[in-house]
Amino acid sequence: MDHKKAPGKHEDKTELEDYNKKNLLENIITKHEKTHELQKIQHSNDSSRSGSSTNVNFRNRHPYSMNEQTLRARNEFVNRGRYITQLYLAVTVSMGAFCYGIVLGWTTPTVRLAMESETINGLDTYANIASLIPLGCCIGGLFFNLLCQQKGPKKTMLTIAPIQLIIWVLLMFFKGLTVSCALLFLSSFFSVGFIICGEVLLQDTVHSLNLQHLYLMFTTSTYAGITLTYVCGLMAHKLNYYYNYVSIILVGLMTIFLLFCHESPVFLYEKHPVKAQKSLRFYRGEGNIYEDLRQIKKDADARIIDTSAKYLLLKKVVYRAVFIVLALNFFQAFSGYFAFIAYGLYIFHTSNKDVTDIDVFGKIPDALIMGGMYYVIVLVSVFTHFKVPYGVKKPLIVSTFLVTLMLCLIGGYLYCYQRNYEFLLGNNWIRFVLQGFYIQAYHCGLGSYPDVIMMDYVPQQIYPWLKTVAFSFRWFWVYLMVRFTLITQVKISAAGAVCILGIASFLGFLFCCYYVIESKGKTLLQIQMKLGGNPIGYRSTMRSRTATAAGHS
Repeated sequence: MDHKKAPGKHEDKTELEDYNKKNLLENIITKHEKTHELQKIQHSNDSSRSGSSTNVNFRNRHPYSMNEQTLRARNEFVNRGRYITQLYLAVTVSMGAFCYGIVLGWTTPTVRLAMESETINGLDTYANIASLIPLGCCIGGLFFNLLCQQKGPKKTMLTIAPIQLIIWVLLMFFKGLTVSCALLFLSSFFSVGFIICGEVLLQDTVHSLNLQHLYLMFTTSTYAGITLTYVCGLMAHKLNYYYNYVSIILVGLMTIFLLFCHESPVFLYEKHPVKAQKSLRFYRGEGNIYEDLRQIKKDADARIIDTSAKYLLLKKVVYRAVFIVLALNFFQAFSGYFAFIAYGLYIFHTSNKDVTDIDVFGKIPDALIMGGMYYVIVLVSVFTHFKVPYGVKKPLIVSTFLVTLMLCLIGGYLYCYQRNYEFLLGNNWIRFVLQGFYIQAYHCGLGSYPDVIMMDYVPQQIYPWLKTVAFSFRWFWVYLMVRFTLITQVKISAAGAVCILGIASFLGFLFCCYYVIESKGKTLLQIQMKLGGNPIGYRSTMRSRTATAAGHS
C-alpha cells in the first residue's frame, strides 16, 4: 500500500510546484489588493485632496478607484524601492572592485622599487612581470563568467573571497620577487571574479534609476584601489607593501557583508521562484516588487546560453557584428591605456636616464596625483555618459582621434627628452598634462562604448557567450600590448613604442569611421539591415538595464 501511495504523493507535489510557479505572481497581487484595497483608496483620496502623492503606492491600485489627478500622479510616480539595501549591496561589491584595483596597480611601485634597487636588469624583465596580471585577468574572466552563470554571483564571490585572503596573507610573508609575482598572478585570476559577479549583482537587484550612481561608485572603486597601490606601494620597503593589510581587511569585510545579502533574483528564478521573490523583496522592499517580478522570467531567459543557436554565427549579419565587437576590443587594448596603468610615469623612463629624473614633485606626490587623475577623470566621464545621450559612433570616433593625437604628442615628447632638449629640462610637469589629456581621451568613448555596441549589434541568443569571449579576448590583447610596449623600448626606443601604439589607434579611428554603425534609436532589425544580409535573432529584454550600467543613456 505504501508503495502505491508514494507515486501519487510525488505527482501531487509536482503538480503543486508547477501550479505555484505559474500562478505565484497573480496570487500575491490578488491577495495584496483584497487586503489593502479600502485602505489604499482612502489614502489616495486624502493625498489627492492635499495635492501630494509622494507616499502613495500606485502600483497595485485599480484605475477605477482613482480620480484624474491621482491617475496623472500615478503615471509620473516612480518607486525606486528600498534604497538602503541597494546601497548596502553596492558598498559590498565595491570592496571587491577596490581589491581588483589594488591588483591592477601593483606593477607601478614594483617597477619603481626594482629600478631604484637595481635588482632587475633589463626592461624586458619588467615587461614579463607586468604582463602576468592581464594574463591572469584573461584566464580568470573566461572561468568566472561561466561559473557565475552556473553557481550564481553571490556564491561565486563567497568562493573566491577565502582564496584571496590566503593569497594576501602569503604575500605578507614571502618577500621574494618570483614568489610575489606568482601570487599576484593568482590574485589577478581570482580578483577579476569580483568585478564580473559584482556587476551582475548590481544589474539584477538595483533599480535602474539608482543603478547609475551606484554603478558609478562601483566603477570608481577600482581606481581608488589603483591610487592606494601607487602611494602605499612606494612607501613600503622591498615587496611587503602596506596595501596587503588593506586588502585583507576589505576582503574580510566583503565576505561578512555578503553573508547577509541575498542571491541574484534573476539567477534564482528558474529553480527557486519563491526564493527569487524573497530576494527581490529584500532589495526592493515589501510592496515594491509586483511589477518587477513580472520581468524576472524574461531576464532569466536572457541569461541562458542557447547552445542550439550556434548556426547564427554562420549568418552574415552576425559574424560581421562579432567582427566589429572583437576589432573594437583590439583597438581598445592597443590604445596603450593599460600600459599607463601598469607603468605609470615610468613609461617615460629611458635606458640612458636615471629613474629619479622622471619625478615631478617626488615619487609619492607624483603617485598620488596620477592616481587622483585616474579617479576624477573616470568619475566625470562615466557621469557624463549617463546624462548626455551621445550615441555610440561619435564618441568612438572622437575618442580614437584624440587618443591618436595624444600618443603622437607623447611620442614627440619622448623623442625630444631622449636627446636632452633644453626646453624640457626641469619641466617634467608636461608629462602630467599629456597623460591627463590622454586618459580623458580614452574615456570619451573607448572606455565604455565597445560593450554598448556588443549589446546593440548581437542577437540575444549568442550574447551571453560572446560577452564572455570578448572579455577574455580584450585582456589577451592587453597582455600582448603590455609586453610589447617595454620590449619595443629595448629594441627601438620609448618614443618608437608609443608612436606604434599611435598608429594602431589611428587604424582604430578609420575603422570607427567606416565600419561602426550608429545604434542610437535603431532596432536590431535596422542595424542588421545596415550590416547587410538577412536579419535574424532578437535583442535582449535586459538591454535597457545593462545599457545603463555600460554608460549608454
